Amino acid sequence: MPFLNGGHIWLILALVVVLVIFGPGKLPELGSAVGKTINAFRKSTEELKAEINHKSEPVAAPVAPAASVVHAEPLRTEV
Repeated sequence: MPFLNGGHIWLILALVVVLVIFGPGKLPELGSAVGKTINAFRKSTEELKAEINHKSEPVAAPVAPAASVVHAEPLRTEV
């Protein structure tokens, strides 16, 4: 049976253990909680990606106003 080779048997065994521990009445609540957690994680991941993309966009360098440069003449000392 190729279906039971590899990791599939462990998945089935884990599902049976979860069913025994929580019971059939709690499984819908457990599934709902897992779904909400995955959706919250996905939303947070998308927000983080959007923030990173926003911060990595090239920003135009600000144009500085032309500074007035005063060239001073050296002081003349008469000796």
